Amino acid sequence: MLNDREIEEKYGIIYIDKKRYYIQSIVDRPYGLETTTPIMLEFNGKSFVTNSWKQLLVNVFRALLNERPSKRDEMLSYVYPWNGKVPFYDQPDKYREVIGDEIFLLCNQSAQHACWLLRDVLLMFEVDLKKCKFIVHRPPHSEPKECREFYEYKIKNAFKYYYVTLLKHPEEKADRVIRNIEKLNKILAKCSLAYDNFFLIDDNVTFTNYRIKLNEYIVKNKITDDKNLEIANKYLNILNDFYKTIR
Repeated sequence: MLNDREIEEKYGIIYIDKKRYYIQSIVDRPYGLETTTPIMLEFNGKSFVTNSWKQLLVNVFRALLNERPSKRDEMLSYVYPWNGKVPFYDQPDKYREVIGDEIFLLCNQSAQHACWLLRDVLLMFEVDLKKCKFIVHRPPHSEPKECREFYEYKIKNAFKYYYVTLLKHPEEKADRVIRNIEKLNKILAKCSLAYDNFFLIDDNVTFTNYRIKLNEYIVKNKITDDKNLEIANKYLNILNDFYKTIR
């Protein structure tokens, strides 16, 4: 198994406020971006910070057109290579955002296609893609398999050390907590595409939100009774208490 430095270098992983992010190349069309969110894009001395694909496209395209308005007609003639449709229009609509003088962006792209459009427009404006710095957040479902396995293994080991060595509980009890959370992860994956593993959620607010979502799903679908749900939440409390010590 790779160590921390090796896996960070292999997958372009960086940490901001103890949260895991990925440096994403757009030299070629990237894949596996569904459920991701952009964080920051830098090129030609400009920096765009947002956690919305729509807002990133709007902000970047406005900045590009502001510098080179002569590119407007070329943008209007752009056609998606993957489906033959067009994203730019010369007439307003309630689903279109103004990005320049009589040019509007239809904001209905998936995360994947938003990134591909961003890449194509940067090329249109002759931006050197090799010099772009693009950071995205990948929820657990969108992380590479090797990264998921690495960080899950790491968190489980750290939790066992905390629970057994620091809190003085028997190792078999720690293993029981882990096994039961693994069972809860299988249910979580049914109600959440993006966040499907409590061992891989790396901030406390998101952990709490998906814990609530899990509880609502269990109650709505009558998966278990109140007593077992209370026990399940006890295990999540234990894991959450551990997370509070490392974040």
